[in-house]
Amino acid sequence: MEFSGERVVPTSKESGPGTALYEEHIKRYLFAKEFIAGKRVLDAACGTGYGTDLLGQHAKEAVGVDLAPEAVTYAREHYQNPALQFLVGDVEHLNFPEGSFDVTVSYETLEHVPHPEAFIQELRRLLKPGGLIIISTPNKPAFKERKLFPYNPFHIKEYTWEEFHEVINKHFTQSEFYGQNKPIVLSPLRRILRAVLQRIVNIPLMLDLAKRLPSALIHGTVSAIQNEDKNIYPIAENPNASVFIAVARKPQ
Repeated sequence: MEFSGERVVPTSKESGPGTALYEEHIKRYLFAKEFIAGKRVLDAACGTGYGTDLLGQHAKEAVGVDLAPEAVTYAREHYQNPALQFLVGDVEHLNFPEGSFDVTVSYETLEHVPHPEAFIQELRRLLKPGGLIIISTPNKPAFKERKLFPYNPFHIKEYTWEEFHEVINKHFTQSEFYGQNKPIVLSPLRRILRAVLQRIVNIPLMLDLAKRLPSALIHGTVSAIQNEDKNIYPIAENPNASVFIAVARKPQ
């Protein structure tokens, strides 16, 4: 399976272990493992399954679901722990009974789904009363600072801190918020180039063009990502983190 520019493929040179992109993503799964011992866990939009595999090493059972059949096939071929299950499915409409899981995990998904409210409600439905959601999304203003190209063509909607806080607290209680990555800003020259791109190219054409650009221009320059602090910490310590993470409970 080839690296598309967005989804992590552990066997690719662009996003495998040791790359900045992989290390950024795997840190979030390492964070989640502290909450899942002995639990039944859903990894919604699991991609190629590398994170679900890590969860399955600590949970009673880990179920990964993704819309892309090729990603699920990759996961099934590479990760065969008996505690794992990989399924093709739409995270806005999953075929599980209400209250099927103790924990739902979904990293970097909220910004991709066409109906975010339906997505959040579905994750809530699948949790047992008192169950835990662990979810992340890029911080819209801070995330843009590390990129040369001003748009990510794979994102439908990115969230500010206030928007993400509102979405989580609308559906869950006992919310705790964390940040990841202290963003490295673009140089003045790159800022000027980005401003020019914004002015001379209309948005539909820009998004089409972006899908053909190197990943570093969309996600951030390699040096910027490598120099970021990928550790996770309470949000109050760094409100400008590139990524927000929420840990919250479904009401009893």
